[in-house]
Amino acid sequence: MDLAKKHIGVILVAISLFLAVLTYSFTSSILAVEDASCPLTGTIECPHAGNLPWQSYLSYTLCVLLFALGLFLYFSKEETNRGHSKKVKMTNLDKEEKKLVLLINESHGTIFQSELVEKSGFDKVKVTRILDRLEGKGAIERRRRGMTNVVLVK
Repeated sequence: MDLAKKHIGVILVAISLFLAVLTYSFTSSILAVEDASCPLTGTIECPHAGNLPWQSYLSYTLCVLLFALGLFLYFSKEETNRGHSKKVKMTNLDKEEKKLVLLINESHGTIFQSELVEKSGFDKVKVTRILDRLEGKGAIERRRRGMTNVVLVK
């Protein structure tokens, strides 16, 4: 998803630059025609000389907004959902690993390791070894909390 946001950001920056060049060319041609057709050119300076039409101001404002949005999308970081549980792919997990992952997911993605021992019916050593394998596969993360660990889904 992050790569798609970067692509959209680049496209918006390109569109804003294109619109700015287009607006500049139209505005300069309009001002040139006004200067050439002004009946007051010989005596005093034309009152319209140097004034941009309101459409040009609107277009330049739109270009700046598109440019800023494009830069924001290009440089923004991907959001992480820390409060929500993520689903772990169950492929390449054996029966015991799947059981622990399901217990963790049922607990909204976080559970104490001691609770896993109680709910799974496995002994402490077996749960620790299974969690070591899951951590090695990148499926979970353990964080120390007091005398026990909190197991989180990655």
